[in-house]
Amino acid sequence: MNQFLVIALTILLIGCTAKTTFTSTQPNTKIYVRVRSHERPMSPPASGEFRTTSFGAYDFKVVDPAGQTFYGSLPLKFNPGYMIADILLFAPGLFFNLREVYPHYEIDPERYVVRYRESGKMPWSEYKATLQEEAGAKNRFSEN
Repeated sequence: MNQFLVIALTILLIGCTAKTTFTSTQPNTKIYVRVRSHERPMSPPASGEFRTTSFGAYDFKVVDPAGQTFYGSLPLKFNPGYMIADILLFAPGLFFNLREVYPHYEIDPERYVVRYRESGKMPWSEYKATLQEEAGAKNRFSEN
């Protein structure tokens, strides 16, 4: 019985996902999010589910209506609830699910900025990729 519980908890912790929505300040903007080794295209407004991660990142490529492109990695939020559950129930889960996507992202292709927030009532935080982050994301997209 204990083995079954451990296996069930492992599957549950590995399968954790978080839902997010993407909007854009410009219509007809495209966003591609790199999930593992493939690109996931989206046309904001769009929503999707992404697996939680502890060490990985979700790289993105944004293409505005004029064809201008910018790259970066989505800001991820730390989830202390998952950490507590992992420590109490299944410590190896810490390798899979400490960070997740924010529920809301807004793409601003004119300023090369991604805004993110926890809820619709909170103010936006802004992320602008450094040159190093942008180059890394661009290289990972070109690996396909």
